[in-house]
Amino acid sequence: MAVPLSLLTSLVIAVYGRAMRVSVLLLLLVTGTAGPSWAQSSGGSAAEQVKIHQQRAHQLLIEKKPELAVKEFAAVLSADPSNLDAQANLGVLLFFPKKENQKEE
Repeated sequence: MAVPLSLLTSLVIAVYGRAMRVSVLLLLLVTGTAGPSWAQSSGGSAAEQVKIHQQRAHQLLIEKKPELAVKEFAAVLSADPSNLDAQANLGVLLFFPKKENQKEE
């Protein structure tokens, strides 16, 4: 049974404790193994979906929108759980959350 990606990413964004972020990351990685079955049905091959989500995620990082990039990296992992780029970037984004009171440069 596949868990909706929007539900998982909402949980990731709402989590504050470091231990919880690690737990959610593991949950995303574990549930990502069921992703390819529905990723292919949404049009295009799994490889194409990975490429599209990865490009969006990197563009969102450039635009300094990490909370949206988390969703895209999670989508990459649901289509390709072994994608090291998405694993690394999602791990960094979850480990170093953006602070609300931090000034943007």
